[in-house]
Amino acid sequence: MMDRRELLSLIYAARASGKHAFARALATDWLAEWPGDHQVSFLTAELEFKDGLHQHALTRLQAILEADPEFTEAYDVLADLLQAEGDAEGARAARACSAALRGTPLPAGAPTWVVSLAGAIRAISEGSPETAAASAREAILSDPDTPLPVLIAARAHQLLGEQETAVTLAQSGADRWPRTVGFRLLIAQSHLAASDPAQGVAALHEVVSLDPTGRLTARLLGHDHPYRGLWPRKLSAPLNHPMPAEVASIVGANRIGGTSVAAANDAQTETMAAKIPATDQETSQGEPEHDLPVPEPWEAFKGPDPGDVPPDEADEQILEQIRAEFDRVASRVRARRRRPDEDRRIPAYVVLSSRTRLSQLFGEDRFARIDEAVIALVEAVRSRPGWVAYRLYVDDPETLSPFGLQPADPGNAWQVKLRLADLDRALARRGEMVGAVLIVGGHKIIPFHMLPNPTDDDDEAIPSDNPYTTTDENYFAPEWPVGRLPSDDDVDLIVRMLRSAADHHWQTASPPGPVARLRSWFQRLFGRLLTGSPHALGYTASIWRKASLAVFRAIGEPQSMLTSPPTKADSLPAHAMRPCASPITTCMAWRMRRNGSASAIHCATKRR
Repeated sequence: MMDRRELLSLIYAARASGKHAFARALATDWLAEWPGDHQVSFLTAELEFKDGLHQHALTRLQAILEADPEFTEAYDVLADLLQAEGDAEGARAARACSAALRGTPLPAGAPTWVVSLAGAIRAISEGSPETAAASAREAILSDPDTPLPVLIAARAHQLLGEQETAVTLAQSGADRWPRTVGFRLLIAQSHLAASDPAQGVAALHEVVSLDPTGRLTARLLGHDHPYRGLWPRKLSAPLNHPMPAEVASIVGANRIGGTSVAAANDAQTETMAAKIPATDQETSQGEPEHDLPVPEPWEAFKGPDPGDVPPDEADEQILEQIRAEFDRVASRVRARRRRPDEDRRIPAYVVLSSRTRLSQLFGEDRFARIDEAVIALVEAVRSRPGWVAYRLYVDDPETLSPFGLQPADPGNAWQVKLRLADLDRALARRGEMVGAVLIVGGHKIIPFHMLPNPTDDDDEAIPSDNPYTTTDENYFAPEWPVGRLPSDDDVDLIVRMLRSAADHHWQTASPPGPVARLRSWFQRLFGRLLTGSPHALGYTASIWRKASLAVFRAIGEPQSMLTSPPTKADSLPAHAMRPCASPITTCMAWRMRRNGSASAIHCATKRR
């Protein structure tokens, strides 16, 4: 077993001697035992960045900054990494966050939300929590993908004595960033203050699991905080990798390697006070105690990547057996298999509209109501596993600047489409993609595209949202689903629909209890008995009958599909007018011609 002090000594020695693979192997084993050790994780991310493993380093740094949004050194490495990857905007934001936390001047071109955040941090240090709370709110409105502004806002309200507001902010932040220690700590303290020790202690145990070294908790509460007895007194883990000769030379176990102790000290190895025992101890004269041949430096470490050792045939057979066993288990639990060409980025739910046009049409007060409902929907979607969500006003720099986008003319449908394509590229740099788009407002808010009419009738053009579903000009092959709340004159209806969608997402995200599961089972059982098999209805223009039938056969009988002509809108069956209830993929409403017949139908397809 190796304790944490010895581990850090070895990692610093391996870094100084250039044995990065050995250092990463040690750190990986340690983090398997203590995944919340952010210092070791940061040292690993530094090594991964130096070794060109940029994606691994990026994922690790993002996890560190979620847990500890005030880890300034992590922002520095993240900025260098993003710069190397060509993401100049992200690098500027990371450097600006580091400067804001250190209290130094912000770099040129810092995002506006970081400027507000720096003002909030400065106001807290100057003893002006009210100013800090206002500045932090401005930063939160830009919706950056970091818990730092919410954490600073909660701290400002704490200093103001507004504990309830601070806890509400912490709970909201924890819903989006569940591994942020600051939020969990504030929630735990609120439970304990409310005479709820069971919940408080359970929350503190979560904090211990997220911060096992107690370093971050001590920084937030002070080294003499009353909960320090919950933390383990000593961290250790079994680490059995053979030590390279160069590393052993630095820590004093032998003298084979060429790297000197002085060079190690130059590389920040002053923390190495502990001497690490090695298998081949030295005598006082510096000679080995045995006559066994001394290994060459390149022979000393054979860890996870031993080089050119060919795989053994027996190993291959074992691997095949393991794969077959995993396939059997996956088939038994009906796990969804990923396709080789599947896009594995995280899907983003984008709520799209125009701030200017909503304000002009409804006024600032009513726009504020719509905006609150949009934010509620975004937060609800974020609560669902595997999804992120953003609100995007195409003419509002505040919602566009986090993605490095410029405002577009909301009256120009093609410019709006191009901003969506730009957003997809910006999200790709975060490992995300546009997964679904919901347009808030009708033609007066976000215009339809006027497409050429493929049929021989009186309509010269067909209003359509199809071009909003792609990054290119081929709108016949949608890349993500697009839905629309098409009201241009009823604010109450828009707000009600947004709130209803948010409620649905919250319910979907919350695991049902035993009573709810039992009720759902009874509904499914007796619903089938009382209503029979579910109805499938199709409605299409007669010119598309053959193509529509080929699609519709997957869900219904051919006779259940109606065509226009002869079927007109006023003769549709009653259940045809029920709204679509899909939570993510929203069917577009079909357009009715002036004589009541259908001229076009489109149903969006899911990208994932």
